[in-house]
Amino acid sequence: MRPHTLSVRDASPHGSATSLGPDIGVGSRNALMMRVLERFAIGCAQRGVEVMALKGAALLATVYRRPDERPMRDIDVLVRPADLPVAVEVLGEMGGEPLEPWVTPDFCPRYYNELEYRVGDLEPVLIEPHVRPFRPLRLQSTVPDEAWWDASVPMRVGRAELRRPSDEHMLLHLLAHVAMHGGCGERWRRDITRWNDATGASLDWKRLVHDAQAWRLAPTIVRGVELAGVADLIPRDSRQALRASPCNWRDRLMLRWAPGDHASPLKHLLGTLLTTPDPRRALGFAAAIAIPGRDHMARWYPHRHPGWLATAHAWRVARPLARPLARLWPWKPAVEVMADDSGQPPALCANRPVTPGTPVATLPADAGDLTRLPGPLAHLGVSDMPTVRVVGRKLVALRQLRHGDPVTVSLAA
Repeated sequence: MRPHTLSVRDASPHGSATSLGPDIGVGSRNALMMRVLERFAIGCAQRGVEVMALKGAALLATVYRRPDERPMRDIDVLVRPADLPVAVEVLGEMGGEPLEPWVTPDFCPRYYNELEYRVGDLEPVLIEPHVRPFRPLRLQSTVPDEAWWDASVPMRVGRAELRRPSDEHMLLHLLAHVAMHGGCGERWRRDITRWNDATGASLDWKRLVHDAQAWRLAPTIVRGVELAGVADLIPRDSRQALRASPCNWRDRLMLRWAPGDHASPLKHLLGTLLTTPDPRRALGFAAAIAIPGRDHMARWYPHRHPGWLATAHAWRVARPLARPLARLWPWKPAVEVMADDSGQPPALCANRPVTPGTPVATLPADAGDLTRLPGPLAHLGVSDMPTVRVVGRKLVALRQLRHGDPVTVSLAA
């Protein structure tokens, strides 16, 4: 596959419908996000750090020819674990703010593989630097950190030189992403189909199968193929080889546990301990969870008073036990209207952690138009990537919501 160079000037927020295609909003947003990626990659390159574009950013710069064809929620990039402090420094110089300040250096990159930063105020862009392509801690023992870098290929975004996964690794990543999230939306299916159309003729299927087997990902890839409904795109002998790959109980448990692992801290902890084959890494992870360092607790617990550290640890233990009673606390609703100094209008946001499937608000009996709701619900956001859906008169969370996450709904039928 010949690498495609995306110019971030292919789409301008002030361009015309002719240059951007049918969806000017998506094209403008993507152009802004690719400019952020360009700035980040250039800043890292000036410090001798390589950056690899993953998923949407890499796809937009290769197989999608128009900037409005593929909406992106965030920018996923990969850096080496030793280079993460430099990447964080570059994001800080760009005005980036961490959205998960409790993920501290004593936990990431040793046990946690990604951070999330917001860059910009009026039109904030989410960028997530990863140190490994897959989330489960188990795969730290099976996927060498340099494996993707050794096979990666060069790519350009504007003036920035960066890298993307090899054709085989990109398809592996897309399929594993589907399986680990437990489902496949139309956008992901289109990504896989587009990538196969562009690379299938030259793709080294033997290498793909070999790496999937060596990294203990074969069952995950098979599940991803099934969920995406793309079995017809995979050569028959490769499908058979993947299905015949050795599979142990840890492989199967990871496949069952990974979807929705963030929804339950206890599920995440137990699943990680049971599936991680390296006992020292598993016990280290358990210790980091059970007894976080002082720096971690200082970011998680904002108050300072005599004995704050002991209080923070006590509240950390008691909070999960008190969570079922949260609905009885009138001063701690699931959502509230939040505003900040960024210039953005007030928005309806989660006021506490909310797990998927949890109702967060009740609509009025006569709510016919979701864009004209009374009271705090008047600030309910509308998005093509909603965080809640309407079930009867309830707004029900579609994914894990953290404090401050916007509550948005789709108006599409």
